[in-house]
Amino acid sequence: MKIRIIFFVLIIISVSCAPRYNIYFIADKEVMRTVTESTKQRCEDFIYYTPDSFSIMRYVRVNFHIMRTSAGEGFSEKEGVQYVHDLVGVCNYKLDLNAKMNLPEGNSTALLPVQYRIVLTGDPATGEDGIYFHDDDSACYYSRGKKSGVYSLGDRRPFEYSIGGDTILNLFLIEHHIDSILNPNYRGATSGVSFGHNIKIFGAYRNWSNVIYDDSGNVQNKGAGFYGGVTNHEIGHSLGLGHTWNQDDGCDDTPKNAGCWGPTGVPPCDGVTSNNMMDYNGCQCAISPCQLAKMHYNFWKENSSQRTLLVDDWCDYDSTKNIIVTKNDTVIFNAGKEFNRNIEIQEGAILIIKCTLVLPANAKIIVKPTAKLIIDGGVITNRCGDEWRGIEIWQSKKYPSLIGKVEFANGGKVEHVKNFTSIINE
Repeated sequence: MKIRIIFFVLIIISVSCAPRYNIYFIADKEVMRTVTESTKQRCEDFIYYTPDSFSIMRYVRVNFHIMRTSAGEGFSEKEGVQYVHDLVGVCNYKLDLNAKMNLPEGNSTALLPVQYRIVLTGDPATGEDGIYFHDDDSACYYSRGKKSGVYSLGDRRPFEYSIGGDTILNLFLIEHHIDSILNPNYRGATSGVSFGHNIKIFGAYRNWSNVIYDDSGNVQNKGAGFYGGVTNHEIGHSLGLGHTWNQDDGCDDTPKNAGCWGPTGVPPCDGVTSNNMMDYNGCQCAISPCQLAKMHYNFWKENSSQRTLLVDDWCDYDSTKNIIVTKNDTVIFNAGKEFNRNIEIQEGAILIIKCTLVLPANAKIIVKPTAKLIIDGGVITNRCGDEWRGIEIWQSKKYPSLIGKVEFANGGKVEHVKNFTSIINE
């Protein structure tokens, strides 16, 4: 009797563990592969690149250079390293929060995740941490009154210290010249300027070291927290954004405004004032959907200067977790996408590729029974000099008609793929 029970249990286990699906790459067996027609997408329109739930996080490489006098006046190395780490933390904190837009008053502008952060880079091979100190009298100051030459706003002398300038954003902390400080109109406000892959930030040390007492007698200073907004602002310029308060920046959701630092009760600053990152205001903490689309389109474009600044982690295949198109959902990729993982289209779901989808070596697209992949004018490819693995079709063994489908439209195709018999390009 006991042997019978054991035998019965083993039969149940073997049946329950038996494969429920036939699984094929298209190269192995031509299954449910058709060609359809539809309207072609304009993939070069930046507005489609606003971050969504399928957008990967982008990491912008940065180095910081602390400019001091030849006598080493300014941040000590210990102070400077701590300041830079604090500043990077503040910048990323503000990006993580992304405040709702204040303008236009009563707006319904969507609040989207920013989906980029800055990361200190340096050179792991040499142990450099991305924070550098330079004692150079000819490059350590900025004089507001100078229109050109040494210490002027456009003086590029500090950029001789750039490291990895083609692929790393270099930020220079430069102090105001004594002539500017002694000017009766001098204010210790934050300011900076972007020159593409090089950025100047002014007055950080003086504001950090200048002790202020509030009305209660407490000691305060304008430290790294005071500079997060202007640093993100200048990086925003380097990532392709313009000012919003005094010009048309190409975005309908960033209205022109009076350029107020904050509400003063006096016109024109007597109402709601801007909090946008690309205005000069006390917050610089809101980024609109259109602004995000501009930056992420620049991140996507293969030969853009902004893309060269990114950590290229999309080439590193991660098998631990799939990108999921959940059961019975329809998802449209109407902009370029790149992932470092497999894509899994679950039962009854549809994924439509209208632009370019980039996958790393060994990644695959899994099309489960009753799911559908439509390559509609898009291309699935690899940008890392490798081949992705292919399209994997799942078919129910019990109900063979329940099978994943692949369709092509508008010349949709796949390329740089291991398991595929031919490239569809009708």
